[in-house]
Amino acid sequence: MIPHINRLCMSGMVFWLVAVLCLFVGEVSSSDQKIHSQSIKVVMDNNYPPYVFLDAKGNLQGILIDQWRLWEQKTGVKAEISGMDWGIAQRRMEAGEFDVIDTIFFNEARAKIYDFSKPYARLDVSIFFHKNISGISDADSLQGFAVAVKSGDAAIGYLKGKGIKLLREYPSYEAIVMAAKEQKVMITVIDNPPALYFLYKMGILNQFRYSAPLYTGEFHRAVKKGNTAVLKLVEEGFAKITDGEHQAINRKWFGTETKVNQLHLSFIAAGLGVFFIIVLLLFIWNRTLRKNVQERTLRLEQEVTLNIKKTEAIEEAKEKYRSIFENAMEGIYQSTPAGRFLQVNPAMARIYGYDSPDDMVQSVTNIALQIYVNPDDRKHLMEMLEKNGRIEKYEYQIRQKNGSTIWVSNNARTVNDNEGRILYYEGLVQDITERKQMEEERRSLEDRLIRAQKMEALGQLAGGVAHDLNNV
Repeated sequence: MIPHINRLCMSGMVFWLVAVLCLFVGEVSSSDQKIHSQSIKVVMDNNYPPYVFLDAKGNLQGILIDQWRLWEQKTGVKAEISGMDWGIAQRRMEAGEFDVIDTIFFNEARAKIYDFSKPYARLDVSIFFHKNISGISDADSLQGFAVAVKSGDAAIGYLKGKGIKLLREYPSYEAIVMAAKEQKVMITVIDNPPALYFLYKMGILNQFRYSAPLYTGEFHRAVKKGNTAVLKLVEEGFAKITDGEHQAINRKWFGTETKVNQLHLSFIAAGLGVFFIIVLLLFIWNRTLRKNVQERTLRLEQEVTLNIKKTEAIEEAKEKYRSIFENAMEGIYQSTPAGRFLQVNPAMARIYGYDSPDDMVQSVTNIALQIYVNPDDRKHLMEMLEKNGRIEKYEYQIRQKNGSTIWVSNNARTVNDNEGRILYYEGLVQDITERKQMEEERRSLEDRLIRAQKMEALGQLAGGVAHDLNNV
């Protein structure tokens, strides 16, 4: 009897255990079905070729669009992709309008609000600068220059961390390069792939140079902090994409290298045969050539030594110029035809009543209206520079930051590109207010002297007339 009862108890326990497991599995399956049946909203930059950019009809295209469409096939989940200016994309993601943000670099500030996927692309970030500007090599060399950046870009935090304050924000990389084409931007920090794409597209690639990478960023996908379910779904979906599928997408957008055909292989084989014959002959002639090689090596060493000395001389000259620029008593400046200062020295800022060169460059956005007492003086100056290429001792009144007016004398010249177009003006300014006041006082004294002489002459004439009348 007791064994029978035990068997009944065991059967009951097994039944309830199986029921609980079935219920649990059903709930898990239901939860997975719910996630996979939903669509997710994805936002990304719309201006980062070849990863993502707009076609002629305004539709998103690129590597990431193809990857996300393949992700949809792997997961069965619809990805509603929106592309927009990067700064707007980040603000709308933070406002909760999207589930996933793509094309995002990792940094400590973003890590506080996002959970990140594994990186999937490494991207160099460099300084791009006009070929007529020299001395740009790293972030420290950007001090005093206005630097164009994309709104919301990770480069902004990097540059501010290096003490670079003169940052001018644009909505996209394409907008920055368009401004460079219009000569409104001379220096910018951009990720290399879109920079080279847009510079070539707009026909100004040969007008710009770029530095070694300031840093290398990595593309991630990210979700709001704590949204691990969506992050897991995203990661698992992309993990299902094979290496072959990734390679096919990359070949589509990066292009395919030319393959060597059988005819080429025949030529290569024949070339190798000739090569080995030549090597044999060279081996025979080696003793004769060795002396020539040694002499050539010696000459090269001498040339390298000479080049090193020239480089040191150039660096010394740059340092000397920088010292003159910083310590000169006269104001030294560079300005654009559009009416903005590119850079000014401390003396220039002091003459015009500004706290520092950075303050003056940042504050003055229209030289003609903010600086010139008579804006026509600026127009006349530009006309003479366009006609003659330089001007000397051009005198006019300017308005200081506090509203006071002073007289200055300006010696200026144009800086042109290879096609003769004006890039910017540079010049030397002196405060001549004291001299002008002395000239005015001298003219006043001369006028008073002339009037006194006239009065004396009139007095003498009147005295002579009176004498004649008395004699009559």
